[in-house]
Amino acid sequence: MLRITALWAFSECALGGIMHALHLPFTGLFVGGFSVLCIGLLAHNSGCNAAVILRATLLVILVKVVVSPHSPPPSYLAVGFQGVSGALILGYVKPFGLAARLFGCLAILESAVQKLLMLLLFFGKSLFEALDLFVHDVLETFGLHSQVSWSTVIVCSYVGLYALWGLLLGWWITRLPAQIE
Repeated sequence: MLRITALWAFSECALGGIMHALHLPFTGLFVGGFSVLCIGLLAHNSGCNAAVILRATLLVILVKVVVSPHSPPPSYLAVGFQGVSGALILGYVKPFGLAARLFGCLAILESAVQKLLMLLLFFGKSLFEALDLFVHDVLETFGLHSQVSWSTVIVCSYVGLYALWGLLLGWWITRLPAQIE
């Protein structure tokens, strides 16, 4: 358990720190995806013990605060959400395959929705309206006309990508312990 927790904490600090420092896109897919896999391994190796997952989550957050204090506050919220949702879903939902898929999808979707909520709270609806106007203006310069809300297309594509990745991670969680062994 401790090795998996250490691996999870290392990925949060190293991979997360590097991706945040370089402002790389899709941090939630990679760092969150690795967290989902670690939580899945913790659940598998502990017999789906929710208390073990919660203790590991607290330890990862503490290590992240000490080693990588420059990480943005939403990253701590994401780790906390992943750990708590993993403990609840993997600890209490049966069978494990269903729980893993549900957890993977929910944990990764939270990462996508968290970013969207921050955009809405800090920039308001005008950001989406501005994006639509910008895309329509660009299309008109090429002689194309579109009545499509491009902000909606982008948001739906973004959330859909995260949901698909979460489902794939959930599917992989059920096979990962056998692959490791």
